[in-house]
Amino acid sequence: MLAPSSAPPRLGKRSLWPATVAMAAIASSKAWSKSTVTSDRGEERIFALVGEGEIIGELSLIDHQPRSASAIALCDSTFRYVTRQAFEDCTKDDPEIYKDLTAILAARLRETNETLAAASFLSVRGCVARTLLELADYIGKDAGHGRILLDQRISRKDLAAMAGVARENVSRVLSDLKKHGVIEQRLQSYVLKDIGALERAVHNLCQFRRPAEKRD
Repeated sequence: MLAPSSAPPRLGKRSLWPATVAMAAIASSKAWSKSTVTSDRGEERIFALVGEGEIIGELSLIDHQPRSASAIALCDSTFRYVTRQAFEDCTKDDPEIYKDLTAILAARLRETNETLAAASFLSVRGCVARTLLELADYIGKDAGHGRILLDQRISRKDLAAMAGVARENVSRVLSDLKKHGVIEQRLQSYVLKDIGALERAVHNLCQFRRPAEKRD
């Protein structure tokens, strides 16, 4: 079993990794972090959300390259760090660890494929709806009567960065969804009132799925 280094203090925003650290695991409950990249113009794109028990920084364990994204804690969180040396020492004794790491990478590659498909094929409304449904999976709480509460402060900037669309377009879509009773905004959190309507908005993504084999 890997022996993580001592846990850093609880973090509220951006996680600052020691230079020797290759990978980190989110140890605190009800915590989540975003993996992001930022352009030279300061534009941010959120590639993934990770929660309790998940890992970040695993790519650098394999290719020894600089980290490809930043990890930013979106609420107070505790991370446990694993150095590259500790990982390599452990895998010498238990090479089966690589199978687990490969499974994680395969799952994340599938998620990336779906994200690319959404950006290519969905309308702006569909991209925003898909983002709201993803957030429901990560941080949603049952609000009764088929509604889901996104129980975190979520800025329109973050929604735009997750959906891969301009912030003004997110604002327009959110206003339309509120007008039609699909969502309700409470300060900087949201209640998803009509999950079916959001799912229908992303229905076109199924066109990306591999078609069924033709029958003779």
